[in-house]
Amino acid sequence: MGLVQRRLRGGLVNDTGIGISEDLEERLFQRFSRGDSAAGRRYGGAGLGLAICKELAEGMGGRIRVSSRGSGGSKFYFDLPLGRSESTGRLKASPPPTPSANLDFLRDRRILVVDDVPLNQFILEQFLKDAGGLVDLSASGQDAVAKAVDTPYDLILMDINMPEMDGIEATRAIRAQPDASVAATPIVGVTASVLPSERQMYLAQGMNDVLAKPFTQRDLQAMLRRILTGDETRARTQNANTGGSLLDR
Repeated sequence: MGLVQRRLRGGLVNDTGIGISEDLEERLFQRFSRGDSAAGRRYGGAGLGLAICKELAEGMGGRIRVSSRGSGGSKFYFDLPLGRSESTGRLKASPPPTPSANLDFLRDRRILVVDDVPLNQFILEQFLKDAGGLVDLSASGQDAVAKAVDTPYDLILMDINMPEMDGIEATRAIRAQPDASVAATPIVGVTASVLPSERQMYLAQGMNDVLAKPFTQRDLQAMLRRILTGDETRARTQNANTGGSLLDR
């Protein structure tokens, strides 16, 4: 069944709220962010809804945008790439973008994705599996440590903010394992908390790198290549020689 590909506007939501100033529009799509903290206390909300919408739209190859005059309401748009079946005329969503062919280094690499948010697990799992990776999932720090002890992973993608045992505690527990091969497993922190001081702290606690949420496919590819092909080791040596951090680059 053939598909005629074309981009269609997915939808528009127009509200009549307090509006958003132009300099705050990009912040709305970041996790735990609001345009105005006072408004957040008045109207509630965790600051996650638009970040999740952005991940869903981009996961299907689309995008989401906002337009506001700063007062008197806002307009939220999203676009999705859709195809029309030549035989039925029905619209079908195109599959999520697949990794480019230059990610052969991921084939048969065993990777543990640690995140307590199922959507985040899904996005990373699909990307890595499409590139030929072997993916396990974990929703807690305790489970991640247990899996790391039982299974030799090429890489662990570790969420930072998790209940009970967070990503930092889990990283320390893995680094403390008596089996040297387990203790040396590459670990990348995946988090929206990426102030320079926070990044340095993650590295000091034993992480090899940090991937900032929300990340693009290019960001993810660059990090995976840096860690799994040995470029990370060379970059860390170069930065040590120049007094800089790997993450300053």
